[in-house]
Amino acid sequence: MSNFISLLSSLQIKIDLKFKESNLFLILCGSSMSFMENQVLGYQSPLYGRRTAQFKIKPFTFFESIDFHKNFDIYDKAIIYGITGGIPQYLAQIDDNKDLKTNIIDNFLNPNSYMFEEPLTLLKQELREPQMYNEIITAIANGSSKLNEISTKTKMETSACNKYLIILSSLGIVKKEYPILNENSKKTIYSPELA
Repeated sequence: MSNFISLLSSLQIKIDLKFKESNLFLILCGSSMSFMENQVLGYQSPLYGRRTAQFKIKPFTFFESIDFHKNFDIYDKAIIYGITGGIPQYLAQIDDNKDLKTNIIDNFLNPNSYMFEEPLTLLKQELREPQMYNEIITAIANGSSKLNEISTKTKMETSACNKYLIILSSLGIVKKEYPILNENSKKTIYSPELA
């Protein structure tokens, strides 16, 4: 970690003394939102206050993702999109030379595959208590959509459950939906964020 801080400090010096008067654009990117926000751009970072823009890159849409797999029909491409969410790294795991069923078995059901542990790995990277978040995600996936239902299903206090839901929403894993005619209503529901 000290090497990383040293790198950020060196970047800070270059930005402060050289980059401001140049036409250079420096782009820092990473897949861990919490790492980028806390370690790279956070208050304790040497780069704090030096960013000029920040973008959250979205996954590919269905129509953007279909070009990845030329050998599948549109039905199979829809399934591939559904199981990868349009994430380029996940799309790249699908082998055009194998049928869809074999791809699913090889990539998602094989305990030795890259994708098998990926959801839990992501939660561990982004969050301090992945088990709590996983329980909330599971409750929503099993049909609980209201805060009190999710809280009951997970055996959490409503206030604690709400904090976890706010973080899951900020990460783009779940979304909060309001009644169409009254956005100020407390009758909100939570559902998976599907890009």
